[in-house]
Amino acid sequence: MKSVWFLLTLGLVLATPASAGSAGSGDQASGAGSAAGVAGFTDPRQWLERMSHAIKETNYQGVLVFGNDQLWHTMAISHAMEDGVEYEKISHLTGNPREIIRAGQDVSCTHPDDQALRLYDQSANLLSGIDPHLPALDSYYQLRQARPERIAGRNALQIQVIPNDTFRFGQNLWLDEKTGLLLRSDLVDRSRKVIERYQFAQITIGQTIPASEFDVPPGSHPYVSHLATPGTVTIVEHQQGWYPQWVPPGFTQSVERDIESRDALMYSDGLSAFTLFVDQVEQDSMPDMSRRWGATAAVVRHQRDGERNMRITVVGELPMATAKRIALSVRHAGDSPVSGR
Repeated sequence: MKSVWFLLTLGLVLATPASAGSAGSGDQASGAGSAAGVAGFTDPRQWLERMSHAIKETNYQGVLVFGNDQLWHTMAISHAMEDGVEYEKISHLTGNPREIIRAGQDVSCTHPDDQALRLYDQSANLLSGIDPHLPALDSYYQLRQARPERIAGRNALQIQVIPNDTFRFGQNLWLDEKTGLLLRSDLVDRSRKVIERYQFAQITIGQTIPASEFDVPPGSHPYVSHLATPGTVTIVEHQQGWYPQWVPPGFTQSVERDIESRDALMYSDGLSAFTLFVDQVEQDSMPDMSRRWGATAAVVRHQRDGERNMRITVVGELPMATAKRIALSVRHAGDSPVSGR
């Protein structure tokens, strides 16, 4: 069972399946002219509102690339809504053949492995878009409209989501001018350097997709994620366990779970999320470490709690300095602050 937790932690599975979009309106061809002229929207928040609807109301099929400066993946995606149920299929076109099919909240995996599930979580997180009504958008981010570009042969408007502090990443979003569908998303650091990119290389929007496209093949396995999605912000009370004394402003605890007898706390500001794991380990089980995989930072440190050696792990799409500060602030409820080794 420890190996399962280790994969969850250092395999960087970061999000539950999110609402990724569906039913269909839209057109097959790329539009022309300015975005404001085509859609009648001039405020970036209006475009985010339109994007949130397009994600829920648009049928599409395409090929997308997803990756960072270390590794790139290519996936085929189909997405539709039928009788109020969202359907999605992601097929890996590079590496080992893997396929993930979602019907509503039910997710099935063919030939699942840790990498396939991590990529599904990350792409589902990106495909879920941004809630334009998030309180964090007003308090911790700025919205700006930038120059349009062509993405996958379609005219796209660019919206920049710029953080007001150094504790979180920003985003650049390219939305289809005619439908508002998200065509490209860059996660960027404070200097606007791209850390991770999701982009359609080819896409067809608004077509009818047969139900057979989403049939679950024999031998598939159900998948349930245990980790936080950025869009889930529900404040809960701290229990008598381990928790961070400091989190970035705007982050609230979204979920508290016991996973394989280990505390797991999940925090989000609505755009970014991280998970804190705490478990008891042998004295020399693993050294302290900090590593980054693309946008995802992982920090592991150890702390004495009487006779027990506790392992504290923070995993999330955060700047490394933020993840380290969170990990160093973790203590047990009711205890005085203590230092890690």
